[in-house]
Amino acid sequence: ALYFMDERDAHALRDEMKSMSNMVDADLRITSTSLAKAVRQSANLGAGLPTGQPVDPLTGDMKAMEDGGSLRYKIMPSK
Repeated sequence: ALYFMDERDAHALRDEMKSMSNMVDADLRITSTSLAKAVRQSANLGAGLPTGQPVDPLTGDMKAMEDGGSLRYKIMPSK
């Protein structure tokens, strides 16, 4: 999920993604949430909440972005 500070930015990205040939049938939704929830979900590990990464059973570490990790939540500043 991407959290946009400006609703127009969210609509613009959605429209841009829907214009791509492989995204025509994708289910892209824009919903509203509180800034507190967006910050809470995006603040983990300093860069966002990771997803799809196994946690190392001995150290509890997860892959960083530069090591192939990915993010589930990210706050997008206004343009």
